[in-house]
Parts: sequence; structure tokens; C-alpha cells
Amino acid sequence: LPPPPRALPRRRPPPRPHPRAFLLPRRRGAAAPRLRRLRLPPPPRQEPPRPVPQERRVQQLRGVQEREEPRRVRREAGILLRLGAAGPLPGWCTALSISPEMETQLLFMMSNVKWGGQKRYQLWFARKHLMVPGGEERIPDIVRFICCGYHPTNEVIQSGVIARWAVIGWLLTSCSKGYIVANAKLALFYDWLFFDETKGNVMNIEPAMLLMLNSISQYVDITNVLLEFLFLLIENYEVRRKEAIEQCVRCAFIVLVKKGVLPSLELLTGCEKLSPLLRQKLVAFLSSTTPVAAVEACLKPINEVSKAAELKKRVCSN
Repeated sequence: LPPPPRALPRRRPPPRPHPRAFLLPRRRGAAAPRLRRLRLPPPPRQEPPRPVPQERRVQQLRGVQEREEPRRVRREAGILLRLGAAGPLPGWCTALSISPEMETQLLFMMSNVKWGGQKRYQLWFARKHLMVPGGEERIPDIVRFICCGYHPTNEVIQSGVIARWAVIGWLLTSCSKGYIVANAKLALFYDWLFFDETKGNVMNIEPAMLLMLNSISQYVDITNVLLEFLFLLIENYEVRRKEAIEQCVRCAFIVLVKKGVLPSLELLTGCEKLSPLLRQKLVAFLSSTTPVAAVEACLKPINEVSKAAELKKRVCSN
């Protein structure tokens, strides 16, 4: 019989490294401890993108724009507002200074609420946004949004809803602090100071003129205060550009007459209810450096003399 197979010597397993071997001093001639290799899990399998419907794609794009655009838009709007340039201010800049809920309620009030039923909605709006801590400080921003951010169409104007100038008049009378009233009036007349007939929009300056004109019959103090504030702005807003501001304000008066916002400036210059000092100042301002033909065009009615006289009689009547 063949001899039995020789048993191989049993190999001893290599010694395990001490868990803190890297802290222990290594003996001379000893091999460095082996480190275990970490096995990372395989990367997740990427599935091909599924086709997105057109409507869902539009919604996703809107969401991305709402998440990514506000920072850039607000930064650009802040730059434009700080510069105070003489160019027309985009309407979306004024909408950034108020909340979306406030904007929605203002648009509803000025496009659906009829004359005579606005007090209920005004009280509802004031309780929610103005009768809160820091609520009155938002009034200048609201006035600026009404002037530049919302321009009603002719159908809305003729439908009998509450006008923009009426909402602004209510906001001005709701202010209890003097600096807020001054800021609100500045927001109302800001476009007058830098108005350009070629670039400006007459809808931005219309609420101030209609507010002064329609307040003569019952609230003549509002007209006197607004006219006085306008002359104060012309003289003190920017002294170095006083002449340019005067020309812009005169241009605003002329364009308002040309566009038919009011038939004649004689409704202001010839009304006996206004302060005599302000009337003289207004006449002198319009006729100081403006050509005589332009002033006469402003003081004369556009369509018919009888229509202007009737409107003057109705506004200035006791």
C-alpha cells in the first residue's frame, strides 16, 4: 500500500492589527498594519427621463421662475428705486413692495366694487392690512402701486366701479402720522417731477389730477394741500434740477389737457373755492416760461365751451 499522504502544516492566520495600532510605536522591522478597504455601494441606476406633458412643463417653469427670479428682480428693482432716474419706472417694480394678497384685494376693489358700496371693502382691507403694527407704513407703497401698477381699461372705467383717485383719497385720509402723509403724497406726485411726453404714461399722473379736481366740491382742503405740496416739491425736491422739474410738471399739465383727462385747466385756475394764493401761484407757474400758445391751449376747453362751463359750474357750485 502507498504511504498515507503527508499532512501539511497548518498555517497560522496573520495577526490582527491592534485597533489603535496607529497610536502605538512600531517595532523596528515590523510591517505596517493592513487597512481594510471600504466597499462603497454601487451608484444608483439612472432611469431615462419620462416625457412631461405640456401643461405640467409650463407649471414647472412657472415654479422655477417664482423660486429663482425674486432675488434678481428685487435687487434690480431696488437699484431702480434708489437711483430715482428720470425715466419711466416699470410697473412690476411697484408690485414688489406689497404682498400678493394685498395686490389681489386691491385689484378686486378697483375692478369689481361699485360706487356706494366701497366702504365695506375699505374697512375690510384696513382691518387686515392697515390696522396692524407697521400697517400705515405700507400706504406710500400702495399709492405707488395704484398709480403705476394698475391701469384700468376704458370698459372698467365706464362700468361704474370705484376709481383709483377715490382709493388714493381714502388712503391719504387714513394716515395718522405726518411723515406717512408726506411720503404718500410724494408717491402720488413722483411721476410729475420727471414726466416726459414721449416716454411717460398719462395714466401714472391721472389719479393726482382727478383727485384734486373731484375734491373741490366737498373736500376743497385736499385740493389745496395737494397743490401746495406739488409747489413745495418743485422748489425743494432737487434744487440743482429745479428748472428741469418745472418743465416736466408743466408738460404733465399740458398732456392731461391734450389727452382729455380734464377739458380745461380753468377748472383749477378759475375756481373761487381754491386758495387765492395758490390760484395766483398756479397761473404764474403755467405762464412763466411756457409759450403763450400752450398756456392758452390749456386754459381753453378742448371740445366745447359750453361743456367746460357746465363742468366748472358743477364742480365749483355751492
